[in-house]
Formats: sequence, structure tokens, C-alpha cells
Amino acid sequence: MPTTLAEFDLVIVLGTLKTHMGTLFAGGAKSLMGLIPDSEHLRYHRDGLHHLLAALADAAWPSLTLIEGGVGMEGEGPHHGDPVPHGLALGGDDLLEVDCAAAALMGISPDEVPHLKLLAARRGRALPGLPPEWAPLVRRYRRPNAHIQHGRRVRVYPGDSCATCQVAASSVERFARENPHRVADVAAVVSMLMLKGLNVWMGHQPQDRPPPPGELSLAVGDCARSWAEAHGVPLVGGCPLRVHEVQPALVEVMRRLNAGELPPPQGGR
Repeated sequence: MPTTLAEFDLVIVLGTLKTHMGTLFAGGAKSLMGLIPDSEHLRYHRDGLHHLLAALADAAWPSLTLIEGGVGMEGEGPHHGDPVPHGLALGGDDLLEVDCAAAALMGISPDEVPHLKLLAARRGRALPGLPPEWAPLVRRYRRPNAHIQHGRRVRVYPGDSCATCQVAASSVERFARENPHRVADVAAVVSMLMLKGLNVWMGHQPQDRPPPPGELSLAVGDCARSWAEAHGVPLVGGCPLRVHEVQPALVEVMRRLNAGELPPPQGGR
């Protein structure tokens, strides 16, 4: 938390009507992540984003929260969603009330948003509801899927991972297609491109979510370690993880699979 925050008489946080694959809803509280240096973002994601967002909002309670919703975002936000013309804006001096109202205007009940529930508990409050007269303004935003589709065969499950892991993981198929001369094991590349499916997992995934049968899965980043170990999924560990570390690791997994050093994906290919 920047110490200079205490030097200001007025703190205004700006948010948007947007879905988020890691937090379901991105409003004012999520925007407070801008107070945290980039070097600390990794720790926030690694230690569990929901509790830390609630703690951050409680400690850095803003004077005014404004939510812009002229055009919102639904689906796989905050980077891969679709625009939703909504034509509204809202604000107030109570972050929790504003965020709960904004979520409800998107058709998301505030008690579905973990960091809002935790923030209310920290403040000893019940979750505020939507003013009845605002009901005609509600739009049903499409919820984010658990995965993002990259090409025909690659799916990325970002969970609550940070942008560093997401950029690294989403590069693997394009790297193999565009740089075959840089890959020593051509059979590994061919095998990867002919897979029924490649699933790249990041962040803290639910332990009861198994990898799809008959498809190869690769876990990326230290946040996914416990899930990968529980399901026997190869892991490319590290925090932060860089693009140049993921690409050769994926090729090595494919080489070992082709050589029979790893069990084939459950259900076969």
C-alpha cells in the first residue's frame, strides 16, 4: 500500500461494469489493485485474490467510487469479453453499496462475488441490495466461461492467475506454428498440433475440477501446483513465469509423451 495515500484529502476510485474471469465482477474494489506495485501483484494472485482484495478495499476505503457503464463487458473479461451497451453510470461515497449495485445491474447477485462478501464481513455489514427503482436498468450479462479458446484445439483456464502467466500460457500454439525451426523435436510439434485438445491451466483451480479426458493438460505457474499434483498434470512451475520458459517446457512434455515416459491422456487421443 503506498504510504502517500494518507497524504490525500480525497481518494476517488474509478471502475467499470465488467465481468472478470478471476473475480466474476470487476468494479471499484478490483480497481484498487492499481494502488499495488506491479512487483506485488504476483503475491496477491499467489496468496489468493479474493481475501486480499477485501483487505485492500477495507484498508484503502475511497472517498468516492464511480462506475462507468456506458458500454460494459460480458463474458471472458477483463481482456477477452464482449461489449454490452448499457448507457449508465453510478457512484457514491460507499464503495460496498456502489459495487453491490453495479454487480446487481449486471444480473450478478453480490453474494456471488467472493471479495464483496468478504469485504462486507470485514465491515460487519450485510450485503447491500439494489434500490427497487433501479430494477428496470438491470441487464443480464453473460457470465465468463472457465476457459478461453485459442485456435481450434487450445483452451486456457486462467483461474485467478496474473497477467504474466496468462501471456506466457497463451503463446504456446502460435510459437509452435510460427517457429518450427526453433523446436528440436519435430515429432513433438506435430503431435501437439494434432492433439484432440490441449488444455493449459493456471491460477488456483477448484480441486474438484478434473482435466478433460482424452486431452493433454499442462499446468502453468506456482499457483496451479496443488491442483496439478492432485490430478497428475505436468507442471511448468515458477513465479513469475515467462513466455520463453513455457514454450520449451511444453515441447519437452510432448517429447516425453511420445517416448512413453509419461502416461497418455486419460481416454487416449
